[in-house]
Amino acid sequence: QNPLSGLATLFAPPPGTWTRLIPKASISPGELVPRNVLGTPLLVVATSDGSVHCVSNSCPHLGTPLDTGRLTRACDVVGGPGDEGG
Repeated sequence: QNPLSGLATLFAPPPGTWTRLIPKASISPGELVPRNVLGTPLLVVATSDGSVHCVSNSCPHLGTPLDTGRLTRACDVVGGPGDEGG
């Protein structure tokens, strides 16, 4: 058994608090930055207008990591319009 397995629970932030993932100034428009917070894969995305968003780093259709793709305005799987997270 791993003696460190309970550390994520011990150091988990209280519910309702924010966790800093990346300074906004260090992400460029169109950039995809994967992060992992307490075992949860996240993707930080900067859109062309400079706004920054954080989404689950998992495609809801295929289950693959989104950071292996590219930033588009439509979903390649279903073909419909999507946000810039594609």
